[in-house]
Amino acid sequence: MTGDGLEAYGLTKEDAAKLLPSCETISDFFGRVTKAANLERDRTWSVLKVRSTPHLWVALPGDDLKLLNATADALTQGIQSKVDIDKIGELIDQADESIIYISEWKDRRGKLAHLLRAIDTRLFGIPPERLSGGRASLW
Repeated sequence: MTGDGLEAYGLTKEDAAKLLPSCETISDFFGRVTKAANLERDRTWSVLKVRSTPHLWVALPGDDLKLLNATADALTQGIQSKVDIDKIGELIDQADESIIYISEWKDRRGKLAHLLRAIDTRLFGIPPERLSGGRASLW
């Protein structure tokens, strides 16, 4: 047992609740969680085997380099600018539900970690000097 939450296994609380009635021990439950996670992973990877791994790279433009770096650093981890799944989850949990894109993610919150691990998701800050005449050199 690694201490990860259900979302790391691609499961929601509702999914886990359906597994409980047939379990007598914690070990039974964990075994069923692992089996359900493997099925979910297999479904995802069966799609990705046919296609290449999808890339979701977000370019975050900004005028203030200091704020831009702070925002990008707050939502990513490591030197490859990969999205920090825990921080994104926390942002979704705390955000105002009237924001359309947040409310859509709240509906998929249990699948967030699984999806963001299956997709190469990164966030890059684009400084002001790159926004002006340097667009062609950006890509």
